[in-house]
Amino acid sequence: MIVKPTLRHCKACRFVYFVFALCPIEVPSAAFGHDSPATVISQLTAIMADKGVSAELFFRRASEFRAIRYYHRAAYDLTQALAIDNNMVAARLELARLQLQEIGNQHRSKSDNPLSRDPLETIASLTTHEDQAVRTAAIALRGEIHLARQHWEEAANDFTQALSIESNLSWCLWRAEAQMQLGLVDEAIEGLESAHAITQSPVVRRQLCDIYLEAAMKTRLEDKTHGRFPSEDSYLEQASKIIKDELFNNRLKSSWRIRSGKLHMLYGESQKAREEFSEALEELSARLETPNPDPALVQDRITAQSLLAECTQQSR
Repeated sequence: MIVKPTLRHCKACRFVYFVFALCPIEVPSAAFGHDSPATVISQLTAIMADKGVSAELFFRRASEFRAIRYYHRAAYDLTQALAIDNNMVAARLELARLQLQEIGNQHRSKSDNPLSRDPLETIASLTTHEDQAVRTAAIALRGEIHLARQHWEEAANDFTQALSIESNLSWCLWRAEAQMQLGLVDEAIEGLESAHAITQSPVVRRQLCDIYLEAAMKTRLEDKTHGRFPSEDSYLEQASKIIKDELFNNRLKSSWRIRSGKLHMLYGESQKAREEFSEALEELSARLETPNPDPALVQDRITAQSLLAECTQQSR
């Protein structure tokens, strides 16, 4: 699998949204300018009251509601757009994506709230759409839904199907996640290695390193039973190459020191592991004292503290 660099949205999705961006909406071209979403919502509502509703107006207003995180109002408008034009692809995809955000929310309403409905039903008709771009976008979105529900096999299959039509880094990363859950380590690594060879994406490289470390740990555990995975040495060697390179080239090293500590633990080098975790914690403490630190640093500190305690306990 060769994965080419892509923007955040896949070509299929961008094509769909481009088409609907061209839909004629009876609004003066300069009506909205740089107005805030709340102002645009008020203007669109006034236009609906004056000239009547349309699927395009509901879709546009839903986009503004989503921008200010009024997801229930956005979902309502998208439902209204589909009631007028059941074939409006962009509205169906957007509604399904909003419903996807609600998966796992234990406080969802069980009423007729459109957000509480199954997103798989919302996009079912699009997965067999005659247009390949639409079909690909829907299949990939179905993969995201399966991933959120931890339906690993279905997710991996959907992303593989979508990737056979279009290259996309996000789909490749999500497929690897599902494959790891299924124990398909070599398949996950093969896909990510191909992606990194083409894109040189740092995100893919981090994911690859984490998978190498996870695969090495699984090898150590499973070799004691039925030897499902090959020797852990090759995984550790690949992880070591990435970690050494990143520690050399990056000014901010805490996340890579945590990975380095994990690597030393797998090699049985407790003292070196403790040193790496301690240095990671020192850097993280300094970075967390700066204005507006990245919230992810808090989780990194918790991870480093936990691993340092585990490593210290093992060495006693």
